[in-house]
Amino acid sequence: MSEETVIATPWPGVRVLARSAGELDPYDTANAHRFRGEEAFAPDVAGWKRWSKPSPEPPLDEHFRTLVLTAIAQRAGTIHALVNALAEAVQGSLTEPPLLVAILRAGLPVSVLLARCLEQQLGAPVPVVALSLFAGWGWDEAALLAALRTHPNRPV
Repeated sequence: MSEETVIATPWPGVRVLARSAGELDPYDTANAHRFRGEEAFAPDVAGWKRWSKPSPEPPLDEHFRTLVLTAIAQRAGTIHALVNALAEAVQGSLTEPPLLVAILRAGLPVSVLLARCLEQQLGAPVPVVALSLFAGWGWDEAALLAALRTHPNRPV
């Protein structure tokens, strides 16, 4: 594997390790052929063909951002209680601070919140890594191996 690169992320304490393949603007029409379009939703496209091209992130506007942040703020007490309950359940099976492995995308916010809670309970850093999960292929083995090398001797 070539040299790993740390990519900036808005999540505190999260390091993204990757091999750079250069940068492409997914909204530049000259790059459209490099990204999935409507074929991503076609029922007859399955397996590796479905994932042979990445899908661009949707452009999220301020209205959407406000809706999400408002919903989180309205449910902050419930979210806090659920994360604390999860941390207590996880901590019961630990003898030392773990390495948390999240599945991108939905797993990352939960893992970051869980890590913060575990750090408070354990009094030590709890790193979080996130892996891609590919339909029919499983998780990204190269990313997992890089994470294990970066955080050796931690329970996962």
